[in-house]
Amino acid sequence: MPKHADIPLRRVIYDLGASNGDDILYYLKKADCVIAVEANPVLAKQIEHRFADEIAAGRLFVENRVIVAGDEGAQVPFYVHRGSHVLSQFPKPENLDAFDTVELPSISIGELIGRHGPPYYIKIDLEHYDAKVLRALFAADIYPPYLSAESHHIDVFALLVAQGGYRAFKLVDGHSVSTLYETTRYKPDRGLGSITVFPSIPRVRSVTTFLKHGSHRNSSFACLRSRGLAGKIFM
Repeated sequence: MPKHADIPLRRVIYDLGASNGDDILYYLKKADCVIAVEANPVLAKQIEHRFADEIAAGRLFVENRVIVAGDEGAQVPFYVHRGSHVLSQFPKPENLDAFDTVELPSISIGELIGRHGPPYYIKIDLEHYDAKVLRALFAADIYPPYLSAESHHIDVFALLVAQGGYRAFKLVDGHSVSTLYETTRYKPDRGLGSITVFPSIPRVRSVTTFLKHGSHRNSSFACLRSRGLAGKIFM
């Protein structure tokens, strides 16, 4: 949590790049409401079917749009990977033959938050686009108390520490999620706790960061080196 972040009274969690919705059940346990943004129309429909009751109750809102950093236009091209949906992306890929191009409605990160309210936590998992969304967030003076992002390069860490003002963190290798947290009991804000099963993240060569208020900014990079992760995020 950055020093200038306030805890909102209403806990709204944003799941940017919700995929098939595997993380949403956990987010619903931790929030008053969840905003799931997924560009792939097939996956967005799966989420709507899977969580129809939560949508009807007003606890989940599904935005079938491409999240963009600025004003890229009302309709934008989105590239759906033919072999693995987790590799679908908004930035134009180099190996275009592996993707199908679809035109989809877009929404800026600022407009999204203006529509649904201040974030308690934002998860950003937007293939090769996380850093641009982070820049847009901070440029709009939006500093969520809790924030995570996928990092393929050091620029995400630099943004979070230098521009975002975040001080404490957690580093997780995507391959280890399902085993590392296999028996972890989440701490509930209300009601009884339970074990939540998290899926593995296939073919991920990056590091996910979870930052909150606490330690010195330089410890972010020292921790990367000490855990042997510095090379991994440069792959």
